[in-house]
Amino acid sequence: MRCPDGSIRTVLRDINTAFPLFIPGWSAKAQGDISGWEQVKGTLSTEYVTHIQGLIFRLDELNQGLMFDFRAVYETYVSDPCSNGAYLQRQVERTLAEQQRLRTFKVKVQALIALAHIKQNAGGKFLEAFVGLVNDMGGPLESQATSVEIAQSRAVARKWAEAEQ
Repeated sequence: MRCPDGSIRTVLRDINTAFPLFIPGWSAKAQGDISGWEQVKGTLSTEYVTHIQGLIFRLDELNQGLMFDFRAVYETYVSDPCSNGAYLQRQVERTLAEQQRLRTFKVKVQALIALAHIKQNAGGKFLEAFVGLVNDMGGPLESQATSVEIAQSRAVARKWAEAEQ
């Protein structure tokens, strides 16, 4: 498209072709894309599997939300590409930063899976790492992490009470 100032803007009219509903390198469902998950899932306790699946689904939600947000940004750009070029550039930079954050979360989930597999009896370290990751990710898992923290606090309180008797 040629703008009034003589510059040319590229506009991709089919947003589904230009920006599919997932980030390249991520499957539509993150569970299939988390390295090592399917191999160890059957060997872990139900509690670990539940926690990890919650993280994987949260990653998937964040990924899909990011793509929906960017598609909305692109639709805004397309509505007036001559005036919205700087806006698009800022939003692309924001999207790339968020994509990097999601990749970091993915690596942390993979590390958590490895920790759960290696040290199934070291629940304290797993749960501590889980709670930290949930707090970083935010969203609906926070109540699950809070429940884990409450259970840990109760267990510590029980041990103190037993030691004093």
